[in-house]
Amino acid sequence: MQERFPRKRSLASLLVVVIVIAIIAESDIISWAGVAESLQEIGWQSFLVALCLAIVQYVFVALRFIVLLARESISPFQICRIFTNGQLFNHLFPARAGDLYKVLALKRESGDALFSTAHVVSALILERA
Repeated sequence: MQERFPRKRSLASLLVVVIVIAIIAESDIISWAGVAESLQEIGWQSFLVALCLAIVQYVFVALRFIVLLARESISPFQICRIFTNGQLFNHLFPARAGDLYKVLALKRESGDALFSTAHVVSALILERA
């Protein structure tokens, strides 16, 4: 039986995000003065509205995956976690590595031997359409 809230995987996901943020913060990839200047020009209210809209977009895309994979034995929380990590990988790594992660992670999370990676790829294609 699968946990409803798998703490080890959730903590691992959080750790990956913290490590990526730490690497970006310590490197000279981003001009933080430029970021602060842009944020002042944009304004906090506009930034928060844009952030909320981005979160809503990710939630709706995750909901589409939940609907497309409704018959599978994967909990909605797991689908949201896998989708969020996949989107992060898509933004950080080339060649849509996050989509590959989504396919492999959903296959692994299913636990059903008959669950096919082709089913996940089909869901990804439908979600894009």
